[in-house]
Formats: sequence, structure tokens, C-alpha cells
Amino acid sequence: MEGKEVEVTFETITPLWTGDAWQENREIEIRPSSLIGSLRFWFEIICYFNGVVDKESFDPKKGRFEKEINPNAFREYIKKCGNTFECKIQALLKQNIPTPAIIFGTTGWRSLIEIKKIDFNRENFKVEPKEKILPDKNWDWGSPSYQGDFEVTFLVNKNILDSIFYPLLTFMDKYGFWGGKWNIGYGRLKVVEVKKNGSKEDNWECETFQIYELKGNGELNKKSINKDMFLN
Repeated sequence: MEGKEVEVTFETITPLWTGDAWQENREIEIRPSSLIGSLRFWFEIICYFNGVVDKESFDPKKGRFEKEINPNAFREYIKKCGNTFECKIQALLKQNIPTPAIIFGTTGWRSLIEIKKIDFNRENFKVEPKEKILPDKNWDWGSPSYQGDFEVTFLVNKNILDSIFYPLLTFMDKYGFWGGKWNIGYGRLKVVEVKKNGSKEDNWECETFQIYELKGNGELNKKSINKDMFLN
């Protein structure tokens, strides 16, 4: 992937929980798949409520918007159009591959957003607090959860850095939740600093997405989505 390294320093507002499929933290770690899964989930929500994807594209078995690519049709289109990023996106859209699957991967297509590494302090995994989250609910803070700063190095395709990744990071910073158990209060994170290829990025905050779509004549177009469109 022709990507840019984006280092994001996070601070936990509420504890971060990234347990496994059995709802347990068997290892003292921040699981990359849980963070990527959170980005994909909220991006799917944004796309769905703006009509970018519909419920017919949702795979209930996988719990996400996904469709398998026809590799022969994809290769044939690339031969005609060219091996550019735009031609590849156009080839996928012509197969009705959902936009979230184009961004985060599907069978036969690699994700455009990946996590290269996560740097964290193991001492920040804590078992406190242990009290009820809400007095009238049977919900307890689980353990262990991460409480403190950590840094995630994302590898992002350069073509979606400003149009998809930064707007999604902005959305997550203001409204989204990371990891598991966010319905009971976990996973609110604050973005402390963003660096691109080692240099501080001051202009990462953006609330307008540029989503690829096909026009009526089959040509590639970008649809603008801003926060007002998916928060109303």
C-alpha cells in the first residue's frame, strides 16, 4: 500500500477496553483489530445514514457492510482503464462493493487504513474503578482496562488521508467511541497530537468527508459529507 505513516497520540477520557471475542482481556495489550473495528463501525454508520450504503449491502454474519470481489471482472477493468488508484476504486464501485469495504478491506481487497504498531505503558492497565457504572444498572467496570496515554501508528493510503482518514479521526475525537463496551461508558479517547511521517500535523481536524461514488454516466465522482449531515 502506498501509505503515509500517521502517528496519533491518544489520552483516555474513559477507560479503553479491547477484549477478545470472549469478552475477556486475556493479554495485557491494546488490540489493533479492536481499534480498526471501531473506525470501521462508525464509518459504516456515517455512510449508512447518508445513503452511501444501504441495508442490502450489510452482511449479518460478519456484522458489517461487505461483498466479495469478482477478481476476473476487476482485472479486466484495470486492463482497460489503467492501474491507477482511481481506476481501482471505479472497478470496485462498478461491482457494487460497499464504500466501507473499499476503505477497510474485503475478500480480495486490502484495507486502505492499517495499524503498524501501538506504543503503550503496561502499567496503565488498571483494575480500578470497581464500582457500578450507573447506580440503577447491573453494569460494573471490567478489568483490566487501559487508562492513560498511548500512541498508534496508522498506515494510511495517501489518496484517502485528507478525504477519509482525517475526517473520521475528527469524528471519533468529538463523537465516537473506541474498543468494546462503549455502550456502558468505555472508549472515549482524546486526540492529543497527530504526526505525519514524523512531523507534527496541525491541520488534521476536518469535518467534511469526500466519498467516492459513480455518476450516472459511470464516471468517478466525490460526494461531500459534513458533520451536520450525519448528526441531524
